[in-house]
Amino acid sequence: MCKNQTKHCLKQTDYQKFLNLSLENYKNRHADLNFQRVAFLNSIEFLKNVTENPENFRIFSGHDITLDAILGGLGVKLDARIPFASRIVFEFWQFVDSEISFRVLYNGKHVFPISGFFTSDQFSNFLEMRFQELFPGAESVGMACDLEFSGQLFDQPVASTQLYTTQPGGFG
Repeated sequence: MCKNQTKHCLKQTDYQKFLNLSLENYKNRHADLNFQRVAFLNSIEFLKNVTENPENFRIFSGHDITLDAILGGLGVKLDARIPFASRIVFEFWQFVDSEISFRVLYNGKHVFPISGFFTSDQFSNFLEMRFQELFPGAESVGMACDLEFSGQLFDQPVASTQLYTTQPGGFG
């Protein structure tokens, strides 16, 4: 914003329009099926590694776009940009006479699964189901990454995994 110039300065209303457009673009991106596909492919190996090999304590660091891909891979839809200093926590629990279970927290809020916890087997089933929903007909991640195959997917509808993920607008 300028104080002494008037010809080429942004007005407060212009700035607010830009911010609103940016937020709307962000919301639309999370609703976009192709964003969900890319996020899933970018995060699937990380998600498998973390959930199949629980340890007492591990720290990973990354940028907002990394957190975005992990949350998008899980099917969590955000309605606001990821703030600075955000975190995703994979919280592992072992209940009496049961196998290890986990849940995912985003900035302290439980976001995956919608309620309760997943065991490793349940999560593997979720990943397989999500993969088949996002890439119908694909037999492997390599096939899903194939440009010819993925080009055929653009106009195909996809089933929802809302049963396992948070509702849009759940935070912000």
